[in-house]
Amino acid sequence: MGRPRRDYHPDGIYHLTAHGIDDNPIFRDDFDRQDFCIRLARVIDNEGWVVHAGCLMDTHHHLLVCPSTGSIPDGMKLLNGGYARAFNRRHGRRGALFESRYGDRTIRGEEHYAAAVDYIEQNPIAAGLVEALDDWTWTTGNPASPLPCNRKGL
Repeated sequence: MGRPRRDYHPDGIYHLTAHGIDDNPIFRDDFDRQDFCIRLARVIDNEGWVVHAGCLMDTHHHLLVCPSTGSIPDGMKLLNGGYARAFNRRHGRRGALFESRYGDRTIRGEEHYAAAVDYIEQNPIAAGLVEALDDWTWTTGNPASPLPCNRKGL
C-alpha cells in the first residue's frame, strides 16, 4: 500500500522541511548551497511557487511556500531529488541523502505565518551558529541572502 496522498490548496502556505539521514550534512559547503538555490529558483519558475522564507542549515532546510499555480510534490521532487543526485555525484557518494519524505505543515492564519517566518529565518541564531542574521548568508532573514524569495505576504 502506498503512502497517503497529500493535498495542497493553491492559495495555502506550507512550511516544508527536509533533513539529512542520521543528521548528516546535506550541505557541505557554499557551492552545495548555491546549487540548491539555483534549483529552487528553477522550481519557482517551473512550478509558480511563491517562497515566503527559507533557510539552509548544514543538516536540513526550511522553506515557506505557496504553491500558487504549481505542485508541492512535483516541486519537491525536482528540488530534493535533483539536488540529491547532484550532491552524490559531486561528493562521490551514493544512496539516499534525505532521511525520509519531506515534512510539511499548513500555515493557519497570520500569527502562525509570522511565527513560521521568524522561526525559519532565526534558525541559525537559535542553533547557536551565529549571533546575528547578517552572519548567516543562507537565510532570507539576511538581506544579502542568495536564496530566491518572492514573498508576497498573506
